[in-house]
Amino acid sequence: MFVLYAIVSASALVNDIVSPMTSTICKIYSVMKGAAGGLAALVITMAGFKWVGSAEDPGARKQAKDTIIHALIGMLLISVATDIVFLITASTGCTA
Repeated sequence: MFVLYAIVSASALVNDIVSPMTSTICKIYSVMKGAAGGLAALVITMAGFKWVGSAEDPGARKQAKDTIIHALIGMLLISVATDIVFLITASTGCTA
Protein backbone atom coordinates (compact mmCIF):
# COMPACT_ATOMS: atom_id res chain seq x y z
CA MET A 1 0.00 0.00 0.00
CA PHE A 2 2.82 2.36 0.91
CA VAL A 3 4.55 1.70 -2.43
CA LEU A 4 1.37 2.57 -4.35
CA TYR A 5 0.97 5.77 -2.32
CA ALA A 6 4.62 6.68 -2.99
CA ILE A 7 4.17 6.12 -6.74
CA VAL A 8 1.00 8.22 -6.88
CA SER A 9 2.63 10.98 -4.80
CA ALA A 10 5.72 10.97 -7.00
CA SER A 11 3.56 11.14 -10.12
CA ALA A 12 1.64 14.11 -8.73
CA LEU A 13 4.91 15.81 -7.80
CA VAL A 14 6.30 15.30 -11.30
CA ASN A 15 3.08 16.71 -12.81
CA ASP A 16 3.32 19.74 -10.52
CA ILE A 17 6.86 20.36 -11.73
CA VAL A 18 6.51 19.47 -15.40
CA SER A 19 3.25 21.29 -16.12
CA PRO A 20 4.56 24.83 -15.40
CA MET A 21 7.78 24.05 -17.28
CA THR A 22 5.82 22.83 -20.28
CA SER A 23 3.67 25.93 -20.23
CA THR A 24 6.71 28.19 -20.07
CA ILE A 25 8.51 26.32 -22.86
CA CYS A 26 5.35 26.48 -24.98
CA LYS A 27 5.12 30.26 -24.53
CA ILE A 28 8.81 30.76 -25.34
CA TYR A 29 8.42 28.52 -28.39
CA SER A 30 5.55 30.54 -29.82
CA VAL A 31 7.29 33.90 -29.21
CA MET A 32 10.56 32.74 -30.73
CA LYS A 33 8.81 31.23 -33.76
CA GLY A 34 7.03 34.50 -34.50
CA ALA A 35 10.12 36.63 -33.90
CA ALA A 36 12.33 34.46 -36.11
CA GLY A 37 9.83 34.49 -38.96
CA GLY A 38 9.35 38.25 -38.69
CA LEU A 39 13.08 38.85 -38.61
CA ALA A 40 13.65 36.68 -41.69
CA ALA A 41 10.90 38.55 -43.57
CA LEU A 42 12.49 41.87 -42.58
CA VAL A 43 15.91 40.73 -43.80
CA ILE A 44 14.44 39.58 -47.12
CA THR A 45 12.66 42.91 -47.56
CA MET A 46 15.82 44.93 -46.80
CA ALA A 47 17.89 42.77 -49.16
CA GLY A 48 15.24 43.24 -51.85
CA PHE A 49 15.51 47.01 -51.53
CA LYS A 50 19.28 46.71 -51.69
CA TRP A 51 19.00 44.58 -54.83
CA VAL A 52 16.66 47.05 -56.51
CA GLY A 53 18.81 50.01 -55.48
CA SER A 54 22.09 48.44 -56.54
CA ALA A 55 21.60 49.67 -60.12
CA GLU A 56 24.61 48.46 -62.08
CA ASP A 57 26.84 47.41 -59.17
CA PRO A 58 27.24 43.64 -59.59
CA GLY A 59 28.93 43.24 -56.19
CA ALA A 60 26.03 44.78 -54.29
CA ARG A 61 23.52 42.85 -56.37
CA LYS A 62 25.29 39.55 -55.62
CA GLN A 63 25.49 40.41 -51.92
CA ALA A 64 21.74 41.17 -51.83
CA LYS A 65 20.95 37.96 -53.71
CA ASP A 66 23.09 35.93 -51.29
CA THR A 67 21.37 37.59 -48.33
CA ILE A 68 17.96 36.66 -49.70
CA ILE A 69 19.06 33.05 -50.29
CA HIS A 70 20.47 32.80 -46.77
CA ALA A 71 17.31 34.27 -45.25
CA LEU A 72 15.18 31.76 -47.18
CA ILE A 73 17.39 28.92 -45.94
CA GLY A 74 16.97 30.29 -42.42
CA MET A 75 13.20 30.35 -42.81
CA LEU A 76 13.30 26.73 -44.00
CA LEU A 77 15.36 25.76 -40.95
CA ILE A 78 12.91 27.61 -38.69
CA SER A 79 10.05 25.69 -40.25
CA VAL A 80 11.76 22.32 -39.79
CA ALA A 81 12.82 23.16 -36.24
CA THR A 82 9.31 24.23 -35.24
CA ASP A 83 7.90 21.00 -36.69
CA ILE A 84 10.38 18.98 -34.62
CA VAL A 85 9.56 20.95 -31.47
CA PHE A 86 5.84 20.48 -32.15
CA LEU A 87 6.32 16.71 -32.48
CA ILE A 88 8.14 16.63 -29.15
CA THR A 89 5.72 18.88 -27.29
CA ALA A 90 2.45 17.67 -28.86
CA SER A 91 2.01 15.04 -26.17
CA THR A 92 2.32 17.70 -23.47
CA GLY A 93 -0.59 19.77 -24.74
CA CYS A 94 1.42 22.60 -26.28
CA THR A 95 -0.75 24.08 -29.01
CA ALA A 96 1.36 27.12 -29.89
